[in-house]
Amino acid sequence: MKKANELKKFKDRIIQNYHIIILSFLMILSALFISCKSSESSNPAALKKRVVCCQISPDNKTLMFDYYTPVGPKTATYDVSTGKIRAYNDEVNKVNEGAMYSPDGTKISYLGSRQINEPLDVYIMNADGTNRRQITKDVQALGAAFFSPDGKKLSFLGRKNSTDPFNLFIVDVNGSNLRQITTDKNVKGVPDFSPDAKRIIYKRSHLRRERAFPLKGEMDTAWDMYEFNLVTGVEKRLTNYNFYKAYNPKYMSDGKRFTFSAECPVNSKGPGPKDYEEYEKIYGKNFIFIMDGSNNELKPAFTYGDNSISCYKGVDDSRLFLSEIRGKNGSKTTQELFLYKNGKITQLTNLNLYIVSGTLSTDNSIVNFAGYKDKEAKYWLMNIDGTGLKEVLIPQDELK
Repeated sequence: MKKANELKKFKDRIIQNYHIIILSFLMILSALFISCKSSESSNPAALKKRVVCCQISPDNKTLMFDYYTPVGPKTATYDVSTGKIRAYNDEVNKVNEGAMYSPDGTKISYLGSRQINEPLDVYIMNADGTNRRQITKDVQALGAAFFSPDGKKLSFLGRKNSTDPFNLFIVDVNGSNLRQITTDKNVKGVPDFSPDAKRIIYKRSHLRRERAFPLKGEMDTAWDMYEFNLVTGVEKRLTNYNFYKAYNPKYMSDGKRFTFSAECPVNSKGPGPKDYEEYEKIYGKNFIFIMDGSNNELKPAFTYGDNSISCYKGVDDSRLFLSEIRGKNGSKTTQELFLYKNGKITQLTNLNLYIVSGTLSTDNSIVNFAGYKDKEAKYWLMNIDGTGLKEVLIPQDELK
């Protein structure tokens, strides 16, 4: 009875905070590693090629992105200096998505399949598109394959049979030593290697429930952060807060602390506030965490603005984050980009629109971000100090 009352109270709270749900929905649609929905890809009426997943190359010269066409998702790059588009041509696979640069920028991992709705395998190619090779077989991959810091391994979500739940896999970049490292039914999020490549941090969901009105269908919720030790084979639960939503756990540079964003803790068993009401009474709607790796107390890294949600962790442990800004008399709510570094917060944009995602270049000198303008997704580049704003214009006729 107590559990049922808690779940009912949680659902009522989510309905009251409808704007948070919408924000989460937009973040999911525009997240850096979004996967293609086959129903959208195969729709001949979808003439406009939708671009997602922009990633800055380690040398800052190109943006790599996925774009969705009536025949399936594809991968291309945008030259930052010239604006020239280069679409990668895979003679074998019609579907190419989830492209990721290796740490040194010399290689690209991606997922490919011969037809829409067929299982995706992991591939690697050189950054110029040559030496394309298949890394996995008979494992259905999901989302993207992520390089270890030394560029020697890949980690990805996958499953061996269509009826199996997705679990974490790891494989050497030459295709050897493929192994499944988790074996449970709970949903896992995007994995991240520790700086020494000996551990992987990820999120797991513990509950599947109906979406709050007016959204339809089901969703995974009650998220927490986990770690898998690749040396000992031991999985460790890092947090115990059952968040409604959680985003992108990452190790900090010391390999001990970790950071993530998460909304609405429920039935908390960890140190700190015990539920969302107690948390928001103390900290408001600030959902960016940096935890010490041992105590992992529920408190935000900083408090700032409304609905502060993190986008990206810089190599220097800075945080690129989003926060809502309300217009005079509450007439309009926008969302802008901010940078948290060494305890100082700097507002990077003032575009009076709704920014939904952002990433930093490897050297933390360039910001790439996406937002909605006139109900259409737009992309920009700018310097880390907020100067040099440039809209990324991708000609539709060059996306074949």
